[in-house]
Amino acid sequence: MSNKIQISGNFTQVEHELGASGIYPGMLVMVNSDDEAVVHDTEGGFAEVLIALEDVYAGNTVDDVLTSGELEQFGIPQPGAVFQGLVESGQALEIGEKMISAGNGKFIAENAAASTDVVKQIVAICRETKTTLAADTLVKMRRV
Repeated sequence: MSNKIQISGNFTQVEHELGASGIYPGMLVMVNSDDEAVVHDTEGGFAEVLIALEDVYAGNTVDDVLTSGELEQFGIPQPGAVFQGLVESGQALEIGEKMISAGNGKFIAENAAASTDVVKQIVAICRETKTTLAADTLVKMRRV
């Protein structure tokens, strides 16, 4: 597995101040009304598809939490780009699985949504098979 979030394809890089703690590389974030990056908070909801990146300038890896209040890097994967997204524990995934926002910054499979009514946007397609995840795990996915 890659030790970075961006794997292949085109990404637009942007910077935003991190407005919340507990955000890890690979999480799906959104920009709030204060122009701060916070976790995407709507299960299956529309998303800009803004992915938290590892802070290589601070010597951090994909396993290190980002620092609240600091200016951090985020990537907007263009359609077809491959990245690692942080998938919520308990998921069992197959290649081709449709991925949505879990509503907490993580990703879940579309079929794990609380209801089909909550699914407004498929964010990515899973690109690897994973047995039931015992912990939140970075998983390779392709932006739709």
